[in-house]
Amino acid sequence: MKKSLEQQLIDQCAELGIELDMDGDRIWVDAPPHHQFGTNATEYEHCIILDKDTWEFDNRKNSKKYNYNTTRNESIKIILEAVGTLMLMGDDEECENEDCEKCYEEE
Repeated sequence: MKKSLEQQLIDQCAELGIELDMDGDRIWVDAPPHHQFGTNATEYEHCIILDKDTWEFDNRKNSKKYNYNTTRNESIKIILEAVGTLMLMGDDEECENEDCEKCYEEE
């Protein structure tokens, strides 16, 4: 049985230890300590799911009709690609995750 894009994202985040927050009109992922995404070289990545007015403004020359599910699935695909670029940061790099034992050692 084929998994939905949302389920693929949920499973992949769980497998990689990535925190996933899907709330209303946004999808946000936080990398585990001392990791970053290759898409933007930061420890988080996010997408805003466009509402109908914003979508129509951005696509006014395009004859396609607004479809929330299509727009949401396109956002999930972008985040899935970002999740696929998760990488460990170098030893000389410092992350901003306060749970990172490497960067925030107890004194």
